[in-house]
Amino acid sequence: MAEEEEKKAEEPKAGLDPKKKKLIIIGGAAALVVIIIAVLAIFLLGGEEEEVEEEPVKKEVVMEDLEPVEIPVFFQLGSYSVMLADGKYNLRVGFQLLMSNEPAKFFLNARMPLIKDALNEFLPGLTGEKLNSEEGRDEMRVAVIKKIHELFPEEEVPGGDPWPIRELLFDEFVLTLAY
Repeated sequence: MAEEEEKKAEEPKAGLDPKKKKLIIIGGAAALVVIIIAVLAIFLLGGEEEEVEEEPVKKEVVMEDLEPVEIPVFFQLGSYSVMLADGKYNLRVGFQLLMSNEPAKFFLNARMPLIKDALNEFLPGLTGEKLNSEEGRDEMRVAVIKKIHELFPEEEVPGGDPWPIRELLFDEFVLTLAY
């Protein structure tokens, strides 16, 4: 029997050593984990790109390029009294819009609270020094027209005119020093 045991010890084993089997299994599992992590990283980080919505660009119309209005339509915006941003001046101003058509006037009339809100937010941000000049008042006119024009839908403006507000008129304009 001793001879049989020696023969078995001298013969190479047909299978792998259990330690080598464990190393192969651990190495394979580690490689599998690395592959899964790489696939997830590619999917999560480099997969579909997010679509960034671009804000629609509003078309700018130069007011001097507009055709004259055959029959003017006037729309009263009311009077506003505010203290200006510099704290030195009070402004009392009344506005009317000269418009090109009645449907646009009716559209704005239905949105009068939005117009008043926009003007009550915009006017206090102005300064007395700026409004003391003709250029400053003209800049204010253009800015107010643009703010109101933002209320119109982009796809189809009532009345068919793409720029129905032609002019901002002052009913009153009083700039006084605040005490």
